[in-house]
Amino acid sequence: MLQVGLIREEKRDESLISLVHQGPFEVYEVVLDHHSRDFDRVDALVSKLALPRIVGISLVDRAVREDVLRRLARAMVPGDLVIETSDLQTQDLVDAGKLFAKVVVGYLDASVAGSLVSPVDSAPLCVGTHPDYFEMALPILTTLAMGAAIVRVSDNPGSGRYAMMVLEAIECGVIQALKEGYQALGASELEIGATELMQTWSRESAIASPLLAHVLAALQQHGDFSGIVESAAARIPEEVFALGEHSAILGTLLEPFRGAGLRVESM
Repeated sequence: MLQVGLIREEKRDESLISLVHQGPFEVYEVVLDHHSRDFDRVDALVSKLALPRIVGISLVDRAVREDVLRRLARAMVPGDLVIETSDLQTQDLVDAGKLFAKVVVGYLDASVAGSLVSPVDSAPLCVGTHPDYFEMALPILTTLAMGAAIVRVSDNPGSGRYAMMVLEAIECGVIQALKEGYQALGASELEIGATELMQTWSRESAIASPLLAHVLAALQQHGDFSGIVESAAARIPEEVFALGEHSAILGTLLEPFRGAGLRVESM
């Protein structure tokens, strides 16, 4: 049976943890937080695992994470693999990849995300790592993906997170386009039933999509698009807005979401 080490914070990603425990793995777990920094347990965890070792980490506290990464870089050997699902910025993941590359240990960022409108829907699990490490991690990734597609974006750690960030920006753009189309229909003097027409479009048009269906459902719940924008904005990482520096169109489409909701940033 495949052995997996798991390092996480208390009450962090409980659903993710339960998924790993449900998989066909023998799981060894260490729970850390800023109050209990017994990092010797990280070394003990690594020593329990059979070669090649696989260790998953899901940490938000930056100080705890940095200490864990340094410990793992010293304790693991060439051919081992670290899988990270921590919700961090792209550069954090890029830097971690460089740290482990120095000691020839694999590193994989697995960005798990869902629709900004419907938390129930999952998006593809995007991964950045070398093909060999991707194959090594595939049984675990299959469990984490819960039936969604798994995409190896590139050889480079951090690319999975970046790809998901672009996907979220595109989704924001589509939501904004739907909002403006809905408002244009409602503003017409021709008395067009905007909601009914868009419901038909959600079944019988080129823009038919799960996203449109969810937007319409949310529209019926909130009565207008303000609740939809606030709901989406509350789930957008601040890093997404930086994409406007590379694309004027994305920057324009993202602007209505800036400040529309409260975003929880990494500690």
